[in-house]
Amino acid sequence: MKMIWLILLWIGVLHASSFETRQMGQYDVVILHKSYDIYDSKGAYIQLYREAPNKDLIFLLRLTLNDISGGCAKRSIEEGAYEIEENNITLYSQWRRQGKAYDAPFGARIQRYILENNGTLRRLSSQIYIEAEKRHHDPESGMEYLFIPPKTPAEQSKLHHYITNMEQRYHGTFVMGKVAKNLIQKVNDALQEKVKKRWKKGSRQ
Repeated sequence: MKMIWLILLWIGVLHASSFETRQMGQYDVVILHKSYDIYDSKGAYIQLYREAPNKDLIFLLRLTLNDISGGCAKRSIEEGAYEIEENNITLYSQWRRQGKAYDAPFGARIQRYILENNGTLRRLSSQIYIEAEKRHHDPESGMEYLFIPPKTPAEQSKLHHYITNMEQRYHGTFVMGKVAKNLIQKVNDALQEKVKKRWKKGSRQ
């Protein structure tokens, strides 16, 4: 633990961040909490590191915990949560819009990773459902066929192009129908649980 403190002091993060240490499998990991307020974007995120044998900290991943972009009449919001169990970590992300943010995304993602015995973080799965903008905002995007089945080869091509684009942008496998609804519900549950834990933590202080 003393070495972790020294490393964090050396990279100069304690003045602007907080951190916690956890055990994942046979490794000590550091979860660094950071915040930002830049132009019209304000939020917080975590960065996960594992301790190497030489006591260096090796970066593993980053997750946005909250981000609000835009003004009162037009806001794009992203929220996130995470769970660690043994050598597994699950990341939950949600995107939503407020007001006239018609070009902001709506959707959810769940990513599951395992920290291997050799210290490598491997992604086990990643499921996403994303509406890139408000329905009818861009009729040519192919997103319309998330709501109505494509009938022609041209419409099927548009839907395929849209899904491929979203998978590349959000790093996951696109899901639809009941699977998508279940995905969104699981992310909602995880975010609500995060709020409950924060309230419990605050009540003990």
